[in-house]
Amino acid sequence: MTIYPNNFLFPDLLNSAILYFGIFPFSRSSSARRRQRRLCGPSLSSSPPPLPISRVRVRVRVLRRRGAPPIHRLPSARSEISCVGLGLGEEGSWWESMSMHERKTIDLEQGWDFMQKGITKLKNILEGIPETQFSSEDYMMLYTTIYNMCTQKPPHDYSQQLYDKYRESFEEYINLTVLPSLREKHDEFMLRELVKRWSNHKVMVRWLSRFFHYLDRYFIARRSLPALNEVGLTCFRNLVYSEINAKVRDAVISLIDQEREGEQIDRALLKNVLDIFVEIGLGNMECYENDFEAAMLEDTAAYYSRKASNWILEDSCPDYMLKAEECLKREKDRVSHYLHSSSEQKLLEKVQHELLFVYASQLLEKEHSGCHALLRDDKVDDLSRMYRLFCRIPRGLDPVSQIFKQHVIAEGTALVKQAEDAASNKKAEKKDVVGLQEQVFVRKVIELHDKYLAYVNNCFQNHSLFIRH
Repeated sequence: MTIYPNNFLFPDLLNSAILYFGIFPFSRSSSARRRQRRLCGPSLSSSPPPLPISRVRVRVRVLRRRGAPPIHRLPSARSEISCVGLGLGEEGSWWESMSMHERKTIDLEQGWDFMQKGITKLKNILEGIPETQFSSEDYMMLYTTIYNMCTQKPPHDYSQQLYDKYRESFEEYINLTVLPSLREKHDEFMLRELVKRWSNHKVMVRWLSRFFHYLDRYFIARRSLPALNEVGLTCFRNLVYSEINAKVRDAVISLIDQEREGEQIDRALLKNVLDIFVEIGLGNMECYENDFEAAMLEDTAAYYSRKASNWILEDSCPDYMLKAEECLKREKDRVSHYLHSSSEQKLLEKVQHELLFVYASQLLEKEHSGCHALLRDDKVDDLSRMYRLFCRIPRGLDPVSQIFKQHVIAEGTALVKQAEDAASNKKAEKKDVVGLQEQVFVRKVIELHDKYLAYVNNCFQNHSLFIRH
């Protein structure tokens, strides 16, 4: 529904306010108030002393709330329109100096002083200092201030200056409050403070970008400048993240190593910290990958290299494989709890390389517990585990299949030799005895074939390397 009211200011903020907050400008005339009570309900029927708004002919599109009765007309143009003040020192403010017949030009210093009160209130709320919460009326007044300062005729159009001051508001808050609070903390305490500060910063960006939203809609779009949300997040990245990301990275890696050693850590904290590395990239993963992941993978390789060098000397092949499988499982679990999903494949490859690829020959050829011993002793579970582990590394199954081939050939050769020896010792015996020996030999060969075919199917998952042997 499009309405053309006569000669009063109704900026596009109020359109949004009607839709999102259910607020409506109040008139002093009794007849208009009665009409507004029917439209808005009794809860909004009273307001603090009204503030006059200039009479300007504007075209207004009123957005009806779902379920609200039709709006036939707005209050009379002759009625004085009022709205609720911010409660930040309205008395004597420039708002009250605006006349019914013209909108007074707002100086940059005068308008910014008013905006600073709202920004200071927001900072106090973030810091836990007692403050009343922002109401829809507060938001409306702050937005309208920006709107008016951006729509004045040159040289009083302060769009560029307000855009700069928007950024400066973040820089001032970060330099005076955020950075000092982070510099005085270390290790896990620093991580907790960082998570808190990042969360507060996102709230501040969200609210200030609403106050300054008119810049986003017109000035920024025309000039192709970074959006308000991007400006706010970039301030945190340039001033906070660039200074402390190395300390944060080292603290996180230290906690990961502690968990690998069996200690309990706060996984939720690590998840929140690593989300900052992702979010600070503003849509790409460069910060996470370059500033955290690369160092984490390097530390992982060094950690498991030390572990493997001890385990290969101390443990049997089955025990070593149990440890390797458990390590891979735990690293995968870490990805699901706090690392980014893109790290999973890289992380597992590092662990597999250090635990399996580097020591593959030594592990498979251990004298009393290597692959030969497992086949000889029919250790089906251990052979299955060996396949699961070595199929993950490049050409990891080649030596396993070669050992399997050698073992099967040796077993078959032994049967043939045994049958030949038996035949040579009993040449003089009756033909029916010789025929019985041949039947026994054939049965043993079939049993050998069935046994190792079951190994291929069950332990080695019918892999082609083992079938052709």
